Amino acid sequence: MAQLRTLTFTRPSLIRVATPAVLARLLQPHAAFLVAKGFVIADYVAAEDRSPFTMKLISIVTESGPQMPRELIESLFVVSELSTPAAREDVTAACERLRLDLPATTSAEDQAIHLWNASKETARQLYVERLPTKTRAFETYLAQEYKKKSTIDTSPTAYASIRECMERFFVKQKHPPGLSLYAYPRGDDEIWFLIRRGGRFRNIAATTETGVSSVVGLFPEDFDIVVVNTKHEELRVHASGVRAKTKYREIFGLYLYGRDTHFEEVACYDLSSLRTHGEASLVTADCEDIRWVKLVELKVDMPSGKIEYSAPDVFEHLARQNLRIEPHHRIASATFQFRFRDDPKTRRVIVKAGNAANYERDDDSPIIDEWLKLRGFVTDPAKVTHFQHVALLGAA
Repeated sequence: MAQLRTLTFTRPSLIRVATPAVLARLLQPHAAFLVAKGFVIADYVAAEDRSPFTMKLISIVTESGPQMPRELIESLFVVSELSTPAAREDVTAACERLRLDLPATTSAEDQAIHLWNASKETARQLYVERLPTKTRAFETYLAQEYKKKSTIDTSPTAYASIRECMERFFVKQKHPPGLSLYAYPRGDDEIWFLIRRGGRFRNIAATTETGVSSVVGLFPEDFDIVVVNTKHEELRVHASGVRAKTKYREIFGLYLYGRDTHFEEVACYDLSSLRTHGEASLVTADCEDIRWVKLVELKVDMPSGKIEYSAPDVFEHLARQNLRIEPHHRIASATFQFRFRDDPKTRRVIVKAGNAANYERDDDSPIIDEWLKLRGFVTDPAKVTHFQHVALLGAA
């Protein structure tokens, strides 16, 4: 049975900005593993220049794979998820309930680590409670003409070329230099790339420790995700901006497969099965990881305009109202609610007719993508049609 797996490292900035002494407490239970990998916690805390230690630790976490202790994976993942601005108020409230007397100058990263060290169960529960608010949208590109005829280049040289080209692209777009590319396999058929880069310069209002209002100018840190499926030879991109997504498609096609036109922008999701097969299009008997799937939202383009159906079970709602989706009505998007067999928490996935899909959790995508293919919601690459850019459903 396939296992649901989380990303082992979602925000590399955690290691760079967390206070060393605080981060050391989180790492200490795994000191022996880190020493075997060439990282000594005491040396890291005492060092004047911690940059080499930071890069070494990031390398260990992103490249160790199955050797990584399971609790270390979980701790870094949960802490990184809870150190986002959106989670700050919830984490602060949890720290107060645990009577953690933290200074006002405690960073979000340090606060999340303190919470984990004080009560792992509280941190886990808070992460689970926030899952419904965490969404990430991907656009999918297919290798149509050369499908199943190519070999992929996963050499360090190819990855270095991708990083250099993308950095030049973003610098030209007025972003700061210093783009980092992290690659790690997930299963036998997927490679996930995490790209850390600086955003455009912006001024934000800030308040000093003495209460004086000021303005801070900075290049905010941002992260993009590119997923390469080597079995189906497809590319999924989570990034902001049409030009960035187009560049990722071209550069990854060029250096992994030798052609900047390898991945084509095509309409690869087709929702017509919902109309032709009704509830039968949601069966899960051939997917051992999924308990059930429900259609909870449906957006339809009609001659008179757009209409949206929303209900705990849209098919049941349509039947009660004696409604049907006519053949000349175009299904624009569908929201599915999934329940996995080994997880009581349901989550939603939005699929838009075109090439955009929105996931609540990145690690759900391999299982859900396979279900979408089995149910006919993914178009046969030989039958896809070319189209202009399809708008992204949303951003994380």
